Amino acid sequence: MAFIDSDDWVEKNYFEAMYEIATTGNYDLVQCEYVRDSSENLVYNTPETDTPCSDKDIVIKIDDVGKRKEVFHKKLITNTPPLKLIRKSILTENSIFFSEGIAYEDSYWGILLNMYVNSAYLLKKPLYHYYINQSSTVLTKNQLYHVDLLTNQILIWNELEKRGFMKDFRDEIEIEYVYSCALIFWKMIIYRYDVPPYSLYRLLCAVVQDHIPNIFDNPYIQKGELSEIHFLLLKSCLHHMSKDEFLGFSENVRKIGL
Repeated sequence: MAFIDSDDWVEKNYFEAMYEIATTGNYDLVQCEYVRDSSENLVYNTPETDTPCSDKDIVIKIDDVGKRKEVFHKKLITNTPPLKLIRKSILTENSIFFSEGIAYEDSYWGILLNMYVNSAYLLKKPLYHYYINQSSTVLTKNQLYHVDLLTNQILIWNELEKRGFMKDFRDEIEIEYVYSCALIFWKMIIYRYDVPPYSLYRLLCAVVQDHIPNIFDNPYIQKGELSEIHFLLLKSCLHHMSKDEFLGFSENVRKIGL
């Protein structure tokens, strides 16, 4: 099974290349690389543009909790549906579906997928063209549906709890929540609105405080994983700022960049 976004395109041998690997090695999933493409017309790689990637292909075999922790935390298998050829039974037998009727459903789906894949082949070759569309859902500014990112994060947290994954993977799920919820939504607040909305910041604070109130005790953060600016953004979710402080902080972050 494969997914391709409607405004993207793939190389002519996209399915053939990944299917050959999947069947030869009996992998649950094959994942390729992508290129960001702003072409007005369909273009494909040529011997001149198809530069071999310096990285070597990666074979993943997950046979214990420790290995799944490593693969999940390093995000070797991305949350995005495109780029992948997936064994259909992995999705159907484990009820890995998209959240319906809301945007930003990728992370919900991708996090669940990571919990069930036992073997994967990471093909370090760009076979997928990601079209840079300024009118896309993600890039369009001042839209209410950006809040759907938080909705999906609440839903996936509840689903992971219901399926019993918190017992073995809480530390990894918490740090994933930092990246996929707190930091991404902070970036959205700053860059996807002409005036950063204080109400959305306070909503983010409530979600973070409800789900990961003790996040600074997380071993990944204790080891110094976060950059200084990411540390400050996360801290601001646990000790909320006044509106004036928020607007000043947001402006400074815009100047620094994320």
